Amino acid sequence: MAEIPIRCFAVSAVVLRPAGDRTEVLLLRRNHTLIGEWCQIGVGSGWGRNDILSVVRLNQVNGLRK
Repeated sequence: MAEIPIRCFAVSAVVLRPAGDRTEVLLLRRNHTLIGEWCQIGVGSGWGRNDILSVVRLNQVNGLRK
């Protein structure tokens, strides 16, 4: 089977956390484009950065912790 090259320019994530008997979802409110809309968090995936490093960068940019 031939490999299909894939180019990834961005990574988005859905961040969930338990909150008692429910689950909360982390969303960001847009303030530049689509002002006031809610969206999942994301980060650009620069050249030479793989998926895992992009998610780590997403964590750093948004101040998320374990």
